[in-house]
Amino acid sequence: MLARGLLGRSRAAWLTWPLLLGVARAAVTAVPRAVVPPQVGACWVGVRRPFASLRSGVFDYCRGHLRYVPGTLDCYHFVDEVCELLDPVTGEWFATHSPEGRDVFVCPDGPEPPVCPRLGP
Repeated sequence: MLARGLLGRSRAAWLTWPLLLGVARAAVTAVPRAVVPPQVGACWVGVRRPFASLRSGVFDYCRGHLRYVPGTLDCYHFVDEVCELLDPVTGEWFATHSPEGRDVFVCPDGPEPPVCPRLGP
């Protein structure tokens, strides 16, 4: 008889745990705040990033192949659309970068630029 009473209690406990957890989860759920979109300022098209070479310094372009041959169509600018946005919560301006592609041009005479990264657009 005692064992039967314990079994009944444990069954009741197993059945009520999911209900208690559901109530606890509902109490913890936060109310979402309204999302205020940032205000768009100026936008322009610009070179994405400088490329660094230990031997020759910093460049705003790179070369496509390991062998550098001046006068060949093998140098690239990676181009982004850059927009300034105003964060309405903090009041601070920040910039976003959207890839626009790459421009190829004839490699100039002079110092050897770094090789382009393989992850570029």
